[in-house]
Amino acid sequence: MDYCKKYVDDVLLQVGMLVSAAVAAMSWCLSNSANATLSTYITCLLPALLIIVPDWTYFMRGPGDWSDVVFVEPVVGSTKQIRRLEFERDMELIANGTWQLQDSRPRRFR
Repeated sequence: MDYCKKYVDDVLLQVGMLVSAAVAAMSWCLSNSANATLSTYITCLLPALLIIVPDWTYFMRGPGDWSDVVFVEPVVGSTKQIRRLEFERDMELIANGTWQLQDSRPRRFR
């Protein structure tokens, strides 16, 4: 971890917040408007945050590992046939020892 950069970022953020607050206070003194004060504070704080907050090396990472895609063949038929085919598939998986619980919620049959 780069502690020097972190320290510089912290100082820049503190200075940016103080300067934004000072400019917003001057805006309030001149306009006596809370909306103008808030918009001035946000407008002044935004450039400081855009410089400090993004850790561009994090955003420029390579893509993560994706899990394998499972292709399911469409089954055309009645619900009774579909349930029978699902049951046969599940029994085959249990017999092979490759059965894994995918969802802990109870399945509702129609």
